Amino acid sequence: MHKTLLLVVAAALMSAACSDDPPEHATTGSSYDTGTDTTNETTAENDTTNETTAENDTTNGGENTRTEDDNANTNDDEPVSNPGEGEIVPTVGLYAFDECTELLDHLRTTAERQVGPRGLYNWSEEQSQNRPGTTEPLHFFGQDPVLTEGVDFSGTNAAQRRMDEADMVKTDGSRILLISDGELVVVDVASRQVTGSVEVAESWSPELFISGDSVVMVAHSYTDSPETVIQRIDVVDGNPTVAETLRVTGNYLSARSVGGGARVIIQSDPNWHLPFFYLSTTDSETDVTEANRDVVRSSTLKDWLPTFTHTHASGATEDGLLPDCDNFHVPAEFSDFRTTTVLSIPMNAEMDTATATSVLGATDIVYASPESLYVATSAWVDLETLDDQSDMEQYWADLQTNIHRFDITNPDGAVYTASGQVPGAVLDRFWLSEHDGHLRVVTTDMGDVTSPSQVRVLREIDGQLVEIGSVGYISKGDRVESVRFVGDVGYVATFNHVNPFYTIDLADPANPAVLGELKAPRSSSYLHPIGDGVVLGVGPDIKADGSADYAKVSLFDVTDLTGPREVAVWTSPGSYHVIDWNHRAFLWWAPKNLAVVPFKTLIDWYSDEADWDANWSGVVVLEIDGDQIRERGRIAHKLENCPDPRTVPYEAYEELREEGCDPNSLYQYEHIIRGIVIGDELWTLSYPFLMGGSEHPGWLEVYDLDTLEPLASLRL
Repeated sequence: MHKTLLLVVAAALMSAACSDDPPEHATTGSSYDTGTDTTNETTAENDTTNETTAENDTTNGGENTRTEDDNANTNDDEPVSNPGEGEIVPTVGLYAFDECTELLDHLRTTAERQVGPRGLYNWSEEQSQNRPGTTEPLHFFGQDPVLTEGVDFSGTNAAQRRMDEADMVKTDGSRILLISDGELVVVDVASRQVTGSVEVAESWSPELFISGDSVVMVAHSYTDSPETVIQRIDVVDGNPTVAETLRVTGNYLSARSVGGGARVIIQSDPNWHLPFFYLSTTDSETDVTEANRDVVRSSTLKDWLPTFTHTHASGATEDGLLPDCDNFHVPAEFSDFRTTTVLSIPMNAEMDTATATSVLGATDIVYASPESLYVATSAWVDLETLDDQSDMEQYWADLQTNIHRFDITNPDGAVYTASGQVPGAVLDRFWLSEHDGHLRVVTTDMGDVTSPSQVRVLREIDGQLVEIGSVGYISKGDRVESVRFVGDVGYVATFNHVNPFYTIDLADPANPAVLGELKAPRSSSYLHPIGDGVVLGVGPDIKADGSADYAKVSLFDVTDLTGPREVAVWTSPGSYHVIDWNHRAFLWWAPKNLAVVPFKTLIDWYSDEADWDANWSGVVVLEIDGDQIRERGRIAHKLENCPDPRTVPYEAYEELREEGCDPNSLYQYEHIIRGIVIGDELWTLSYPFLMGGSEHPGWLEVYDLDTLEPLASLRL
């Protein structure tokens, strides 16, 4: 069996090889080998291409090279012999397979070692809740319209400059597009009227990209298992029509867009398809484990890889597996049985499943710059081997994060280029930033809260992400709450009774340095640079007892990086905002120095003494005027004729919902989740029923941006 090692990183000096070391047929390509340089001359671009594609793929396995012979199970996956003393053994990197039979053999052999009486993930539900991992949704935008984003209209608040993120509402300055009540709705800005709508695939939490007259919708769906549905929709003369639909098994994680192409990240799980037996009180663990090994031995690629159904613009339907086998990458060190797939979706052309690239491993964090897409994963651990609390604490202390880079400069596909490993955990996409060829990463020690967090600088060298510099002593004893990088400067806010705000100089990547520290009584869960030397911090206000009393917005003067100052604060006691878990809800409109922040007040609505009139949900419009924050006004979408829910009998709930009132809601308001600036107008979007959702009718209102006087209302 031949495997092509595309890249290895973070080589470790080891005296013995473990079962997950690369097989001896693989080329390491590590410039850190103690012997002759073995850099692999075969790259992802010129690697042998699998000639069998999704069009001729079969569904039951064993019929062609893509699905393989079910009985193929050789011993080529045996680990290498123990290396000699002083030999470098790479532990992080991704391999590709030349043949589908080799890929299936690897999956079967690895799973046979790991499977147990509870399937592939051999831990209890309680244990699995302690396993780290976060996921997040994604986004997209394409070619420039006639109007200019940031001047004539506001775009989506993205984590990275020059990148777009998918969101539930999009505008090009002349139209607003959103999903409402299961339809894509097109609103003409000038007339403030709906010009057309089209029913989209049944789904939830849809997100949009727009480029010219093309819209791409990415959403969560479910048939026999979780799936991602992607639709390209053409909008001509204000009327949308669905051009094509792609369904892929797996959870939609995230998406990014640059240069007219989107990258959609999907995660699938073989446990959804493999018919494992699960341990009961009367079963023998040995018997169940052996039965599950038989399941693994008889598995086909269809059990392991994502499947897709593509309904083309012509109406023809195509089924198959993703990706082509030579675009499926396996880590040198086992990470997880879930598959993370990157799909490249053009905005203005038909989708092509051949552009898919997959990694065997669960994705914790996805970050993208205009040139690169980074996927961060945690090292695998079998929680059943952790016998007590000390074992768990040691696991957290030893936690490593693997980072894989994909080149996305070619809109036709993502190409894997490098991997690296950093100690500790990376907990948010804002903790990564690429600048001038360097990846800056914030890591934290999950095992010892008194240990300082680190800012590490990595650079791709000879196919490896190599750490070239770092700085520590950040947030010792505190929790990193938010991070933001701007050019050669980094900002880190932490949370505790005292909440330091750090400024970090990254001008010399090899020698980053903490320049300033501000100990403030308020935490910032989201940081937003608004100009040279000025940063807004959105987060909770902190009471004297250390508890959070939402919400607040701080204005930081960072003109002098050695002495950052909090110069102004806006607070709203007894309220909270949603920016903590969705930065796209925040709007900064630079031409008028305005921030639009959705927030809600909190009352104890079970109390007989609660002030029901204090219930409120909407947005606050704040103006930054020099070193001051001025509240310009508040906007709410108030539901009319809705009774106090404490007075409503349960049997009347359904009737009230049909009338647009939600008796279970804490507020008699629809929840404004986005603000959009177009010209001299502020548009606000809300949905009913608690946090709302696009499966319900949307509500748009229009306000004068200067006076905040209402101009129009559109109930969709």
